[in-house]
Amino acid sequence: GAALCLGASPAYGEAHNQAAAYNLLKWGQILFAIGNGLAEAVVNPLVATCFPRNRTHYLNILHAGWPAGLVLGSLANYFFDAKSGVAGHASWEIQWALFLVPVVLYGVMCLGQHFPKSEASTKGVGIGSMLSEFAAPLLLFLLFIHALVGYVELGTDSWISNITGNIMASPQKGLLLFVYTSTLMFLLRFIAGP
Repeated sequence: GAALCLGASPAYGEAHNQAAAYNLLKWGQILFAIGNGLAEAVVNPLVATCFPRNRTHYLNILHAGWPAGLVLGSLANYFFDAKSGVAGHASWEIQWALFLVPVVLYGVMCLGQHFPKSEASTKGVGIGSMLSEFAAPLLLFLLFIHALVGYVELGTDSWISNITGNIMASPQKGLLLFVYTSTLMFLLRFIAGP
């Protein structure tokens, strides 16, 4: 996904091939989304299996990564923005590729690690049995509700710097307010249990 997205500028090049650049970005982001979904599908049960006596606490710590990423991404945007002039302008490719830093770090951290079998595996629950649970009306309802929550969360996150920027008369100040609120969310997830 990263290689496809980063190939969009060379594809556009001097020939201004918009179709090629668009397709590279589209398919790169689709692969990126699939990778994120697979990681989320694996990491939640893994954390629950690794910490059976304190699952909620460690799942909250795991999910503190979301606001931490918002904080780091927003600060990177602030420092590399041409208008703020804090660290000078960086191309979109450099700003976008910053996600590769934690990806590589996590990959190195996982090398040589032994991960436990999932609870489903140890209890002998097969994939067919698990997939049949998706037809349960309650689960379908919960999936629908979760999709609405995700829509509200992502929608708000994408609008908040513009909304607060208009209120605060500067998009940069609005972005810093977003950093502040995301930092609070990050910190609160660590003490959610107590």
